[in-house]
Amino acid sequence: MRTKPLKRREFLKNTVGLSLIATSQSLLSACTHLSLNKKNVGRVVVIGGGYAGATAAKYIRLWSLGAIETIVVEPSTQFVSCPMSNLVLGGSKTIHDLTFGYDLTIKNNGIRWVQDSAKTIDVSAKKVIMTRGDLSFDRLILAP
Repeated sequence: MRTKPLKRREFLKNTVGLSLIATSQSLLSACTHLSLNKKNVGRVVVIGGGYAGATAAKYIRLWSLGAIETIVVEPSTQFVSCPMSNLVLGGSKTIHDLTFGYDLTIKNNGIRWVQDSAKTIDVSAKKVIMTRGDLSFDRLILAP
């Protein structure tokens, strides 16, 4: 029996770890049911190209063996790593050192990248309305 109260970090570590395991298991089981002989058996649109969006897009393509078309909607052409920004404040890095392009993520993973801003989501029509057009989706991930 535990006598000390559970610390916030321990709680978050356990909760996030379990939810990541459950999410990855459900995605993997969904991918095993795909007919991988078909090209593009579905389309996932990811809004946001930060850590969460880029990682989700990468692993959807990877775990589906390229069978799921994955599109990321991101207005920026580059990503600035916020978790390492204290190094800029401390003077050991510059903001340029923390700024990365998306080109390797796109090239290495077969992700389609749309440089635009999502304005509205029409859930019933399964469409993302953007500044310069719209995209239909089978699944949508919001990671702005």
